[in-house]
Amino acid sequence: MKGRSKKPYLLFSMLLVLTAGCVTVYPSLAVESIVPQNARVSEFDNACQDLKALFMEYYPRAKIEETGQHLEIAFKVGKQATTTGRTITAPKIDGIFCELDLKPGRYEGDRILPSRVNEMRYVIIEMAPYNEPLDKHLHTRLLFDPGTPEIFITRFKKIVDKFEKFESQIEKKKEVSETNTEPETAPVTEAAGRPNEPEKPNKPIEVKTDFGAPKLSSYSFREGRFKVKLPGNPLTRYKETAGMRFVQYQYEEPQGGYQVGYAILPGQIPYSQQGAFLNTISQSLKKSHPGKHEEHSLKWQGYPGRQIDMKVESKDKKEKRSYIYRTILVRRFLYIIAATGTEAWVASPAVKEVLASLEIKPELTSEEAALIRQREAQRESNRRLNEAESRARNQRPKYNKDHEKFQADWKYRRRYR
Repeated sequence: MKGRSKKPYLLFSMLLVLTAGCVTVYPSLAVESIVPQNARVSEFDNACQDLKALFMEYYPRAKIEETGQHLEIAFKVGKQATTTGRTITAPKIDGIFCELDLKPGRYEGDRILPSRVNEMRYVIIEMAPYNEPLDKHLHTRLLFDPGTPEIFITRFKKIVDKFEKFESQIEKKKEVSETNTEPETAPVTEAAGRPNEPEKPNKPIEVKTDFGAPKLSSYSFREGRFKVKLPGNPLTRYKETAGMRFVQYQYEEPQGGYQVGYAILPGQIPYSQQGAFLNTISQSLKKSHPGKHEEHSLKWQGYPGRQIDMKVESKDKKEKRSYIYRTILVRRFLYIIAATGTEAWVASPAVKEVLASLEIKPELTSEEAALIRQREAQRESNRRLNEAESRARNQRPKYNKDHEKFQADWKYRRRYR
């Protein structure tokens, strides 16, 4: 489609800089796609692709294994014994485990599905939606920690339920072929009482510029330690190489796309080398887009960064594309947020709102973490001391109270009959 980014994952193909004390270039960090190129060739592949995207959004470090018609996704799991004496793979705290199997026919097990069972340490959801055109069912088991966000569980169920409602491509093609009829000829139209109308000249179709979605939702990413507003759920790509982790989120629209990514570096860049580090990355981005460039420094939440505005013409000089890249270095994290598309789309208010919505929560240093722990310990000590004093005031021995009453009676000359 016209206007879509031709290099959607450029953030991973740029050259990064890093060594312990000087600069080293790591070329070609193009991420291998999590989803194969021939995805969505079947209902099972369609469900697997959607589930992988969902898990990568909430659990970027989850381990994914796919063999034939079996999919397994695991994060923080281990072997645990059940009440019946069996040993199964189950999630630990903040963990999750998912199994998908495509099996022939309907589900004929003993249990009534779908079901949700609350175990002592985790929750089990089991589903088996049946696809009639394929005559197969998708046996699904999800084991998760009770603290798992409920919105994740809801989206997971919707993806699995799609398998039952999905119509095969063959059935769709048959329906289209049956409904299509040959165009009526001139005598037939006259016989039907509809006089022939003179042919109207074809008007050129006006291409309207899409300025992005009117509503933006806030998305929070725990590992990346940042929040950002986007029109919808982004696609996720990640890679680990040379002791560094690279994660990128992308959302495409008809006239352009948003990219938000980060790299976790092995250590912090010394203050004296941060400028050279960001300049080297800017040079790599400029080389990848020959054209007009404007670069300037910026401060984002007090941390150093760079912004590059680019305008690139196509080879036939019929189309112009605009790029905005912002790179921000926050201790061990290197953030890049970008918008690429047509000139009108990049200049729209929606793009400006997305770029300005980036909110970073910096990683604490060892000194900051120690100071926070010290303050928390001091507050806890003061709280316990206040509680002890309160208990001492409210739980005095009875003879102390009697003695104080006697002194008060003597002082004020109280007499009792």
